[in-house]
Amino acid sequence: MAEPYSITIFGLASDGTPIPPTPTPGTPEPVVVVPVATPIAICDWQCVLRSVGWDEWDIPEAGRKIQCESGFDPYAYNPSGASGWFQVMMPLHAYRLRPGEDIFDVYVNSRVALEIFRERGWAAWVC
Repeated sequence: MAEPYSITIFGLASDGTPIPPTPTPGTPEPVVVVPVATPIAICDWQCVLRSVGWDEWDIPEAGRKIQCESGFDPYAYNPSGASGWFQVMMPLHAYRLRPGEDIFDVYVNSRVALEIFRERGWAAWVC
């Protein structure tokens, strides 16, 4: 088994934003020991959408689009060029990527999808 390491865990508010710890003098920082191979969910899909600027009232429908388009697979790819969990058409929208960005990064995919949504609405997706 791999050696464990320590990470600092902060709480999340009901809207998904991080809550920094409030240290009490003389107490150590909050630390949780986690095995290296254990995945840690830092941010769920709603949190990702909020973090890139999706409006709260659009998040449920965005989740339905993600489910329909990719089954929440961030690496979903269609030979037509549809990529990532929103299945962004890369031949058409590649110009929206900033230098060094990867469309298979859920944050990048969600930001690009938001730009498309703001221009075309839900009609941009067939699902």
